[in-house]
Amino acid sequence: MLHLDLRSRQVLTSVPTSDHPVLFATGTGIQLLAIDQHAGTLSILPSEPLQPGGVVLPAAASTAYAAWFDTVAFVPAPATRKLLIFDLERRKAAGSIALDGVPGTGVVTPDGDKLYLPIEDHGTVAVIDTHLRQRTASISIGAAPVQAIIAGGYGLCH
Repeated sequence: MLHLDLRSRQVLTSVPTSDHPVLFATGTGIQLLAIDQHAGTLSILPSEPLQPGGVVLPAAASTAYAAWFDTVAFVPAPATRKLLIFDLERRKAAGSIALDGVPGTGVVTPDGDKLYLPIEDHGTVAVIDTHLRQRTASISIGAAPVQAIIAGGYGLCH
């Protein structure tokens, strides 16, 4: 993985990763979440400066969601039917939320307050309060949802 300075068009640093990492930047880009699907791990890497190593935590998954002002990450673990919680400030595991079935592809609201996570084999969408780090509701849709998206959402002023 290369850290580039786009102004100078220079490579600032190179960080070794697995052959096929799945990378997710937090909303502010302060950290990178790197999933190694072969090893079943999640690495939390600071991006300024980008450093090798990071914190490697167990997480057999393929996606990650950063939320609540980039203080928390949620990682669906389909095999265990759990939503794993990671504290990004302390860079450590912070528990899990049991799911009714296999999670699909979710979405975090623009303000980072909620995660909507489809539960494919249960016909529901789990509503996760990212600040409280708990499931607060389920939306029954009577079909097998595979993805949640936000369309026509509101903008944020910074």
